[in-house]
Amino acid sequence: MASLALDAQPDRVVRAIGIASGLGTTSAYTWLKVPVVAEMSRVMAATTLPAVILGGDVDPSVDPAERGWELALAADNVRGIVAGRTMLYPAGRGRGGGGGLRS
Repeated sequence: MASLALDAQPDRVVRAIGIASGLGTTSAYTWLKVPVVAEMSRVMAATTLPAVILGGDVDPSVDPAERGWELALAADNVRGIVAGRTMLYPAGRGRGGGGGLRS
């Protein structure tokens, strides 16, 4: 079975955003979910569509200021961050230590 993987090169993400921005008959009600990659200001300048930034996997050894979220949120068309399990429950903290919700 084939699997998908993120190619986090800024040029490739810019190209993907350009393609996604042009799909469909209208861009009304269209938002993008964009991963944090290098050169976020250039990546987000590739579109005028509103976007949310994916939180992604959290490495507890990396300071939040170094993850690129602050730079990504500085773009005018970025409206927020999608906070998933890995952001809400990083490994070793809270809810079972791994992120999965348990009953």
